[in-house]
Amino acid sequence: MIRAVEDFNEMHQDSGELHSALWCDDSLEGLLYCLNHDSSIKVRRTAMKLLQLVVLPSGSHAAAHLVKTLAAKVCDKDDTVGQAALELLVQLDARMTCNILTASQWSAVVQAGLQLCSSAGADAEDG
Repeated sequence: MIRAVEDFNEMHQDSGELHSALWCDDSLEGLLYCLNHDSSIKVRRTAMKLLQLVVLPSGSHAAAHLVKTLAAKVCDKDDTVGQAALELLVQLDARMTCNILTASQWSAVVQAGLQLCSSAGADAEDG
């Protein structure tokens, strides 16, 4: 089994190619759909954990969909999901993110980010 994994890794030296090979469009669309539409906090938290493993070429349609989904999830009713979405969003290429999000989406992301920062600051002061 180890040899099979090593052979696979050798065939896909570029990490973007490797992740593209592992995450087909349908799988990623399904994951983003669950993140956007599932009412279960456990499902949304698990979807965010899986998204941390996804690497996409910045110019792809899937990357644009990912940026829009993360921007929406920053305002998720579950703070854990919102914080994870914000952490992933700020790791993406800033130019790509700027080109994809509208002014109102940016405003919501900034507002949610500030709220997360202020609540984290209040928690630190209490502790």
